[in-house]
Amino acid sequence: MFVSDIATDPLWADYKHIALEHGLRACWSFPILTHGRKVLGTLAMYHREPRQATMRDLMLVDLVIQTAALVIDRERAQETLRRVAPMEGPSPVSA
Repeated sequence: MFVSDIATDPLWADYKHIALEHGLRACWSFPILTHGRKVLGTLAMYHREPRQATMRDLMLVDLVIQTAALVIDRERAQETLRRVAPMEGPSPVSA
């Protein structure tokens, strides 16, 4: 979601007074997705002046989002391994 000017965007109609009081004028929000397209979270960027995202902005955000998704996926996999490992117990010895 891209809001280039919080003061005039209808999506912010009910909350713009709060954002504007804190000097926030633009907001961009991006989903953080797994490879399977499951939503892990969002990344929101706020700016103190109304502005559109540039190609450079989008490339930087894409890099950050991909990195965040990898870190989140890895942490979840490690947590699963930590939970499963105690359940396995010692391996049977073959004769």
